[in-house]
Amino acid sequence: MRTLFLNNRFILVLIALNAAIIFALGFPLDPVLSHSLTFVDQAITVLFIVEMIIKIGTYGWKGYIRDNWNRMDAILILLSAPSLLLFVVGIESEGLGYLLVFRLTRMFKT
Repeated sequence: MRTLFLNNRFILVLIALNAAIIFALGFPLDPVLSHSLTFVDQAITVLFIVEMIIKIGTYGWKGYIRDNWNRMDAILILLSAPSLLLFVVGIESEGLGYLLVFRLTRMFKT
């Protein structure tokens, strides 16, 4: 599993999938489809958290934070945490929708 999360191609596929989902969520959708896409979006957020934890465990905190992309990823993951927490608790996070735009900046990693 560690090898998978250290593989940049796997992470880039997750980033692209996440960007497509965020884009789709910007349109009026059937409530069931919208909830399903939101669930997948939150699951991908959890995978990004796992990636961060694995990288910190592999490189150490100083080694992880030394890389500018990792710094940006950590900030974006921290910005995503409130919407993930609200999703788990079952509260609508419409007011935090603007944070999704920041997560799209991970596309620059490609």
